[in-house]
Amino acid sequence: MKIKRIIELIKRCNDQPIIFHRLYGHLAHALKSVDYLHELNDDWSRMVIYGVVRSKYANQGLEGKVMVFLKGHRPPVESSEVRLRIWIVLYYMKNRTVSQLNHMIVFELVSNFMGMTSFIDGLIISVLAIATTGPSFGAVGNKKLREECIEHLLEQVKKKNLSLMNRAMAIPCYFGHEKEPPLVVDAVMEENLMSVVILERVCFYAKFAKDSRFVKQIVPDDHMFIESLRKYINRQFMRDNVKRGCAVSECVVEDTGVFDAIRRAYGKAGNKQRFLSKVVEFVTGLDNEQ
Repeated sequence: MKIKRIIELIKRCNDQPIIFHRLYGHLAHALKSVDYLHELNDDWSRMVIYGVVRSKYANQGLEGKVMVFLKGHRPPVESSEVRLRIWIVLYYMKNRTVSQLNHMIVFELVSNFMGMTSFIDGLIISVLAIATTGPSFGAVGNKKLREECIEHLLEQVKKKNLSLMNRAMAIPCYFGHEKEPPLVVDAVMEENLMSVVILERVCFYAKFAKDSRFVKQIVPDDHMFIESLRKYINRQFMRDNVKRGCAVSECVVEDTGVFDAIRRAYGKAGNKQRFLSKVVEFVTGLDNEQ
């Protein structure tokens, strides 16, 4: 019953990525010693399970349905339920081995779903990283994700308008290829998680890259970055600023979907100035209601 309850909670985490991720962690712990797949009769619940339990076999039937779903819900996506299902698909893909990755799903995600949200972009990059880095570290490769296919996907990523965090996350994907990784030259180094991710990815790339000439081109050219890199290498970076624990209330993400709705309505408005005046009047009125 506990596992079923966690699955149902996951399927209700609309637009709450942090809680969604924590519930996947709880599910992974709960499934350590239990085989629950035989008790499930719907595809989405099975996919949630496969997001934390690695299957030994190809799931061709399930992945065929995933392709139908993705092609039928290409962006723009206005439904929070559809976005949630995209998250479930991505967690499923993240838990596949290199050889098990469905190349058609990978192509569909990179080509058509990047740019929706930073959370989805990060998950897609994580899936791509499995395909690009795994074989160099002993993982069995994927015959359908050939070198030219990977090169094409890396080019697609470079064309996307990614956040700084996701550009940094994507850097290791390029280490085995003679292509310049995404730039992080606009990074402002501070003792925070963002800077740790940037330093970690840059160091990984610098260590394993076929061609190190790109390293200096993708990072900030300032004293602060050099000093942060020195601290990171010497394990002195962000040692005292780690916060332990996180209350559930701190994981709730504010609903900002209304901003997208306003943007769409503004685009359709015949008299845009009058529309903006109404929005300003409405927002100002909210202050008066307090």
